[in-house]
Amino acid sequence: MISISIGFKTHPGKRRETNQDSYAILRRADLGGKRDALLVVADGMGGVKGGEIASRTVAETVPEAILRHNGDGIKGSSLLAEAIQTANEQVLAQNNAEARSETQRMGTTCVAAILEGSALVVGNVGDSRAYLLHQGRLFQITQDHSQVWRQVQSGQMSREEARSSKHRNVVTRMVGLNEELETDIFPLNLTEGDVLLLCSDGLSSEIADAQIARVLAGSSSPQEASERLVNAALEAGGSDNITVVVLCYGKVAAQTLHESPESTPSEEEENTTDPDGKWREELRAASQREREEVALAVPSNPSPQKSNVALLVVLCMLVVGLTSGLAWTWLVHIPKLQPKTLPVVPPPVAVRVEPRTSQPLFYGAVVALSTEKVQSGFLQLDKEGKPIVANEEGHISHLIGKGELKPMPGRPDLPEAALKQTPPAVWVIYDQSGNRYQTHPPTQSIFKFDSAGTRIRYDIGKGKVVSPTALAVAPSGDLFYISRQHLYSIPAFETEPAKKPIAPKPSPNAEVNSATPRNP
Repeated sequence: MISISIGFKTHPGKRRETNQDSYAILRRADLGGKRDALLVVADGMGGVKGGEIASRTVAETVPEAILRHNGDGIKGSSLLAEAIQTANEQVLAQNNAEARSETQRMGTTCVAAILEGSALVVGNVGDSRAYLLHQGRLFQITQDHSQVWRQVQSGQMSREEARSSKHRNVVTRMVGLNEELETDIFPLNLTEGDVLLLCSDGLSSEIADAQIARVLAGSSSPQEASERLVNAALEAGGSDNITVVVLCYGKVAAQTLHESPESTPSEEEENTTDPDGKWREELRAASQREREEVALAVPSNPSPQKSNVALLVVLCMLVVGLTSGLAWTWLVHIPKLQPKTLPVVPPPVAVRVEPRTSQPLFYGAVVALSTEKVQSGFLQLDKEGKPIVANEEGHISHLIGKGELKPMPGRPDLPEAALKQTPPAVWVIYDQSGNRYQTHPPTQSIFKFDSAGTRIRYDIGKGKVVSPTALAVAPSGDLFYISRQHLYSIPAFETEPAKKPIAPKPSPNAEVNSATPRNP
């Protein structure tokens, strides 16, 4: 059984006399051995004492509701949503009991998580957040229900502007506001070494996500991480109550963030999912590959001796690659050898063509490409942007006909180690224009960010991108992914695809009229 360790800390901040945050932590023994952990963080609002009462009600009611149905076999997602709804009813009942000034119109945010084995379920209402540090990268699991977050998502406001906005505390959804409460639920699977953070906005509104990532990655225990995060928020101003709960899944070890070879980006450029500016490195690599391809396309009329030397160098590289066990990756990308002599023609002028991915693109429906099963972890594209996969036997193959696989002659099979690779929980890839594509497991879709880190699409393949094990983007902008050992594509278009009109169903009692309708 994988070990679990938890740390926590709360502080009223520098400008508040009382602390209206509440939290709850239940470990495996507290849950009767049915589940491994339950974490709750609530940030109260309203009246002199109302926020404190509302947050404490949630911190008490959510665990009670879960314990009440802990052995009933209910899924964690349904159980958590029902528990938060029960807490909402309790806060509403206190609101309606008597209109006392200290509790009138009280409400609270809530972010909670249930862990059972490696299965994690997170639920949230309001702007308290859940983060996941996975393999050196920080991901924001939850989405804030606030006015400023809507503007961030639409590109009207940067994350830095949102943190300093005077309207940052205005939430659009909270516990205790309406009888019917809409709770966002996010199911995830943890891998050993993952770090989960639940916090009130007293942390996220004071320090940037990149700083949160550095603290989580560099701490030797969840308690140390909790204390360092709260201290960082206090040093940044401490304008609100601060509460953090940190859970380490598996052996506690300091993680190394992926450092960019360039200087650290400014705070305007920092973002949740790419704190190290990885997109810059990928964009430079894409530009270098493009320059190399242009150079190969320009004939230089070499002498036979120079051609023979070039051919010998390429053959030596191929032999070294085969002996090192990496030839299967080289052979997919290596260009065809040039003939020894080339006709004397005027050198063409290299014309810089702007990649299609620099334009606004629209995306169609998910299309299943392969009828045969493919290897889960291998997906590459040829120069034409067509997918290259491996069949069940490990033979590198192209698609032909109606989704059939044809092994490519002369291509080595995938090595045994490549067939056993574990895919990441979240895929992140880049196109030639520096746009970032990131899978989002909770909505089973792909998010698209521009080269500045602003999210411009959140619904690519929504509901269809189920547990992808490989992901690739073509120069045309078309997306390909492998799910459950089958290959799928999401085509990209320069203009929005026309939607087929849905004819209204006639009423059973309506008269059928075949005459052509006239415009009113």
